[in-house]
Amino acid sequence: PADLELITLGQIVEHAKTKSDRLSVTANCSLLIKNVTVEDVGLYYCQQYKLGETRAESTLVYQSFIDLSVITCEYLH
Repeated sequence: PADLELITLGQIVEHAKTKSDRLSVTANCSLLIKNVTVEDVGLYYCQQYKLGETRAESTLVYQSFIDLSVITCEYLH
């Protein structure tokens, strides 16, 4: 699957609005996903920039990656 941007400049992007009740961004730029489902599986990355006068002058100050997996279990009674 192609990269899908969920948050831009701290705001949930339009195509992610269906997940918006489950997504939020904390003050320290952490992405929180509530009620994780198998559809959320994938590679998530965060890039934080210090904005310059132009996009070319912006500086990457923080970058992180996480590979989210979901394990489901069924219990037999």
